[in-house]
Amino acid sequence: MMKKQWVKSFTSTVCLIFCVFTLCFAQKPQKQPDGSYRFVDESGKVLKKLGRWKLASGFWHYADNYAKVKGFDGAKYYLTRSGKTYKLAWGLQRLTLDKEALCFSPVFLTKKEYIKIFSHPQLKIIIIDRGSCQLNRHDVQTLMARINTFKKLEVLDIDMGNLKEIPKEIGELTELKYLGLQNQLLERIPLEISNLKSLQALDLSDNQIKYLPVFIGQLTRLKRLNLSRNSLVRISSRIGQLKQLQILNLNCNRVSFASYVDERSQIRYLKLKDENSSLKELPKEILKLSKLKELNLSENKGLKLTNVQHQLQLKLPNCSIGLPHSKNRY
Repeated sequence: MMKKQWVKSFTSTVCLIFCVFTLCFAQKPQKQPDGSYRFVDESGKVLKKLGRWKLASGFWHYADNYAKVKGFDGAKYYLTRSGKTYKLAWGLQRLTLDKEALCFSPVFLTKKEYIKIFSHPQLKIIIIDRGSCQLNRHDVQTLMARINTFKKLEVLDIDMGNLKEIPKEIGELTELKYLGLQNQLLERIPLEISNLKSLQALDLSDNQIKYLPVFIGQLTRLKRLNLSRNSLVRISSRIGQLKQLQILNLNCNRVSFASYVDERSQIRYLKLKDENSSLKELPKEILKLSKLKELNLSENKGLKLTNVQHQLQLKLPNCSIGLPHSKNRY
């Protein structure tokens, strides 16, 4: 019986690795003899559903769900893995009804100028870039107060602002795959976040969050969680319910790496460092992450290296490890 279970588990793991590898490779852009870019499968066969482009990137944007492409008409798009295209507007002044993706910098914008956004409920992607003005915090309250205008939003990425609370309306964005509210003034994660059943990546880095709540375990599709540079003092054990979680960044927090992970964890990438001082000893729980592929401890200058490297190599032989003073930093 045990042998059958082991064989089944091994087969499932191999199939998962093969599917992930195939998916990544199959949607890789390749330059064609005519100078255009097409996406190909594992055998090099062109995938017609992903189109023909003047320029194209791989699918590494927003939890690896989107590629950036440029058409022969000069227009830019976000391309999904299923072949959908969202025409991109660079700046509010270029936003028209035929565009479903918007990227703009709020520098010098007034609240009245934000109003134009709300006449475009068709938007699937909204990116607010702080631009070159890195010291000023921009008013994002106006946008967030009416964020439920965009019922079909898939990506919301706001880098730097003065947001103190995530409004409850965020819970209405049930198609959201990526939520980035980094560099804000947030102190808590609201319950409404648990309604985002499609969410695959959550980036709340550079805030003032103290607790990772129990309901975080309801985000069952979450693959990436970035809570680096916060004030975390406690993490709910429910994080262990995130079976698809692959990337966990808890760098620069007050919380210790406790036993909220086990051998069943899917975490592939982990970055860890204390808030005010570096780790002194290697948390034993890390050795339970049997699927770990990359471990970044390079910023922990106080880490006692005695037996650390040996333990990691013994327990995690397939893991790329970044230790203090190591060239293997990422």
